[in-house]
Amino acid sequence: THHLDSLYTASAKYYIDYYYGIPEKNKEYYADFNRKFDETADDLFLDGLDLLEMINDDVDLYLYNLLEYAVERIEAYAVVNDDGDWILREIVKHSPGEYGYLVGLAAAGEKIISGIEWKVSPSADEDYKYAEYDDSGWMNAALVIRKHPPPPVTPVPSVSTDTSAVTIDSTAAVSDSAIIITDTTIQISSAEDSLEIPMGEEIAVAPAAPEFDYSALDEMGAPAIWLAQPAEKAYFRYLFNIPGKPISGRVSLSADENYVIFINGEFVGEDGEDESDWETPDNYSALSFLRNGQNIIAVKASDPDLTAHGFWLKLEYSVMPESIDNLPIVREPRGD
Repeated sequence: THHLDSLYTASAKYYIDYYYGIPEKNKEYYADFNRKFDETADDLFLDGLDLLEMINDDVDLYLYNLLEYAVERIEAYAVVNDDGDWILREIVKHSPGEYGYLVGLAAAGEKIISGIEWKVSPSADEDYKYAEYDDSGWMNAALVIRKHPPPPVTPVPSVSTDTSAVTIDSTAAVSDSAIIITDTTIQISSAEDSLEIPMGEEIAVAPAAPEFDYSALDEMGAPAIWLAQPAEKAYFRYLFNIPGKPISGRVSLSADENYVIFINGEFVGEDGEDESDWETPDNYSALSFLRNGQNIIAVKASDPDLTAHGFWLKLEYSVMPESIDNLPIVREPRGD
């Protein structure tokens, strides 16, 4: 068996040995630590921290490395007890985004989506990306209502008594892009007149409107928004508050046809040159841009062909709880 204090102490010894470039004045202290380690190998974890602090001013980095190494040892030997829980909580406090799972912190506890509460304008200066910008004159965004094509009409042919002609019912709809006439004569009847077309000529039919695949955008759970009328450019802003230290963050978005996004005035990402890839949202890590308190999302979207299919956004994030000292450890112990 491996005593828990021995694991902590071994991790401290590991890093002390690794960073052996100790100033002359600390050699005596290091020799004393080595002697204690050789004699007991127990209860020296805090002594090791003290020695590391003397070795280097950047003790936080060493502490993180030390804790990480201790966690590896705890998991390797399946040590789960009150002391083990303490060391795990300490590493969660130091790096909650990476180790929050140890105390059950969700990767995404809060969500913000595009909606009518967002502010929008057809023009703005460069300061629109900052929280202090005055958008009091901006409008609220409008929801984009998706236009569904009418259901297709099934052609109903009727054969006339004249074997050289076929009469097409006036309610019929042509869905092909082109029809090649192979009969000697076709007569198209309507209430006003009739038209005879000689054999072999081609009837050009206007192509159907393109059908877009909205499935990936629908999975975001965020509605499409835009200005109330089509516009070549649309500037969006959304102010929100994060009551705590953000420990995770991810933003997904798309716009017809392209966009550039800023969070708290910092560039996050932009769409590429491909005008057809807006049907699939892009994903970015947002943690480094989020902060405790007021935050601003600012997006410039462009729609040069005035199709106005919209702009979609979803931001998911989580914050550090006020205290994790009483949160239970949810990690299943792992043995060798």
